[in-house]
Amino acid sequence: MTVLHMLFSANGRIRRRDYWLWSLGLIVIVAVVLFTMAFLTRDTKVNGTAISPAGMVLTVLLPFIYWAQICLQIKRWHDRNKSGAMIFINLIPVIGQWWAFAETCVLDGTKGANTYGPWPKGIDTTHRVF
Repeated sequence: MTVLHMLFSANGRIRRRDYWLWSLGLIVIVAVVLFTMAFLTRDTKVNGTAISPAGMVLTVLLPFIYWAQICLQIKRWHDRNKSGAMIFINLIPVIGQWWAFAETCVLDGTKGANTYGPWPKGIDTTHRVF
């Protein structure tokens, strides 16, 4: 799976490990950009209003980060053999976020191929000898 497909396509399935690594990677990218911009730039004033270059960069960067995170979570729902529409469970205060966390971050995906694609672990469970 290419980086663009991983981050910007909702098709397919991914493992918990990949979900965690990519999600943490996105957080690191945002943190590095923010801290770098904060240390290297100063606020400028336009018409008497302070404008932070870090804020401007983050405003451009955030839609891509949000979309990438949504695509990653949809792939995890697919790995659990559930529709990507389950992402809307996050909109239910408290309970929805805990449910989404448990399903996408804690529980393992369905074993073998499912409706959304082959098993991302790549192990064929159909030909077991024991």
